[in-house]
Amino acid sequence: MIKFFRKIRQSLIMTNQTSKYVKYAIGEIVLVVIGILIALSINNWNENRKERQIEIKYLSNLKRDLQNDSIDLNRVKKIRLNKVISAKKLLNYAESKELNTIYKIDSLYVDVAYWLEYVPNNNSFKEIISSGNLNIIKNETIKSLLLELSNKNEEIVSDRDHMRREYENYLYDKRTESINLFDVNNPSDNITADDWFYPNKEVTEANAKNLRQGYRTLFKNKTFITGLAYAAGNNLYMVNQYNLMLAQIYILIEIIEKELN
Repeated sequence: MIKFFRKIRQSLIMTNQTSKYVKYAIGEIVLVVIGILIALSINNWNENRKERQIEIKYLSNLKRDLQNDSIDLNRVKKIRLNKVISAKKLLNYAESKELNTIYKIDSLYVDVAYWLEYVPNNNSFKEIISSGNLNIIKNETIKSLLLELSNKNEEIVSDRDHMRREYENYLYDKRTESINLFDVNNPSDNITADDWFYPNKEVTEANAKNLRQGYRTLFKNKTFITGLAYAAGNNLYMVNQYNLMLAQIYILIEIIEKELN
């Protein structure tokens, strides 16, 4: 093809057809430019296709993580709601001074004191951020909501850390000061793991007496009572935070599904 064009140019020059030669040269340049533009267009199309494939992979992974988050958040939310109920029941027992159902009271305390933390399934989001590929996601709403969700989780972690300190100062420390979780009459070298708690199958009057006396002391402790009130309020606050987070997650999932389709 190149030889063909060269022969045409030589023929025009030899026959002294300058004007035709100029027109031909311009046409040849135009053809070269068109060829370059076509090649660039094809290359850009390939690059866009590759980026779209990466974007789809990221969006699919994000959707999966968000769906898992919604399941985890609903589970943790139910547990925290139960903590609110248990804390209020303990406050009622403290006010009524009714300690006959001592193992029920102890069970309620375990419900309140059991510590749990919601950890988001954000590995896909971390990968996108660390790789610098956030711009591959074209939908600006998705990017904005992902960043808002990350900020919301940081806010929840900060609130949870504050809540943990109150648990330790108001609930854990005060109970440790007041209640022995094993039979003090047993020699220390014979204490087993089962002696640290009071399972119903091993309930004894001595255990019940010790536990009842411990809670009688606890229910007179204003710090402990304040801790129960804080536990009810803080857990309810965390439930509200989880609801806000869930609302963002459901919106994100819906938008990502539309983008994938």
